[in-house]
Amino acid sequence: DVHTGHPVTPPLRNSQGEMVYARFLPNSNTLLAQRSNAGNVLLYPLTPPENISSAQVLSAAQALTTTGGFQRTETDNENRMNWSEISSTLPELIQPSERDIVQWHRTQIEQARNRGDWESVVAHMEPVITAEDDWKSFDSRAWYNLLNNDFDAAAEDYMAAIERAMPPVPYSWYTASGVALIREQPDDYRSICQMALERLLDGERQIHDSNGIARACALIPGALDSYDSLLEKTTLSASQDAEDSPAPVALFCHGAILYRAGKHEEAKQILERSIVADTRVENHRKTKEYGEADIETILAKGTPAQWQATKNWLLLAMSESHLGNPDQARMIYDHIKKYRTRLNKLHSSWIIELREIDRYLEEARLLLGVEEEKPEEDTEAQTTDK
Repeated sequence: DVHTGHPVTPPLRNSQGEMVYARFLPNSNTLLAQRSNAGNVLLYPLTPPENISSAQVLSAAQALTTTGGFQRTETDNENRMNWSEISSTLPELIQPSERDIVQWHRTQIEQARNRGDWESVVAHMEPVITAEDDWKSFDSRAWYNLLNNDFDAAAEDYMAAIERAMPPVPYSWYTASGVALIREQPDDYRSICQMALERLLDGERQIHDSNGIARACALIPGALDSYDSLLEKTTLSASQDAEDSPAPVALFCHGAILYRAGKHEEAKQILERSIVADTRVENHRKTKEYGEADIETILAKGTPAQWQATKNWLLLAMSESHLGNPDQARMIYDHIKKYRTRLNKLHSSWIIELREIDRYLEEARLLLGVEEEKPEEDTEAQTTDK
């Protein structure tokens, strides 16, 4: 039940049979159940301790269901035990274990995920979070809240994950920072970036993790007071790029931080390499060969090898603008402005990435002095009664 958080018909099985009927008693966590090969009403978890007989448990269950039609137990009066005595002496008899409840909710989460019912996924996450109370659970629910378009709840869960010592997991910090910007909270965004950098500097898996942190900290200007420490990490990450093993993501992240640090010439060189590397990786995906590629031919064609590389092009355009190459900058910008319409068909789960691209587009438009497009006027013919 997504409102109460309690299982109604848990998928419970054991050597004695499968549950075919189960319900909670009113105002209680007590679960009554019937097994497929038994005619008796049984009390979950079915097997009582040695000092309580099965007959006494069944008798207590029968006593609680006297007003309903679901009672098939027959016990001698001498075996009857007062229900309050059983429940107070052995409270573990009257409710499922926390582990069973969490597992049941995990099953419901998986089913809701498969049908895209994010509201139900979020509801079923609550008992999981209550039981586990770790950064992974909050991080997971933050993502589901994001898919449910509840950005405020997503932001709260990301902060809860961060407070529980979330390590520099690349995509989680990037998404958390993106949510802060969607909510138009730049101070929260900068705080997230600073904490991410601190976790990165204290961590051990720094080469891989630096990419996601760099991407987060490049979303808008001024994310960090100083980019020097992060540049040391992205330089190391970008050094993994090789002729027979292109690393476009690492190159882009390094180029993006160089740009934010005001190193426009270096940023241009690295961003061009990232675009070439991205094209070669896409060639390998299609033909199993990296092949040759050059930046002039790629830019003249006007189409990124794959849509995520649009951000590489936009940062390159802005770098060109700062270096006094307005025509080259405008050519690149116009290509991506036109290409952006193709991305409208992407699934809504790409919202953070699409907002990132749109943010770079607007930043480039303002830097290049491109006039904002006005909405098309209504051209429908107007009629006048006479």
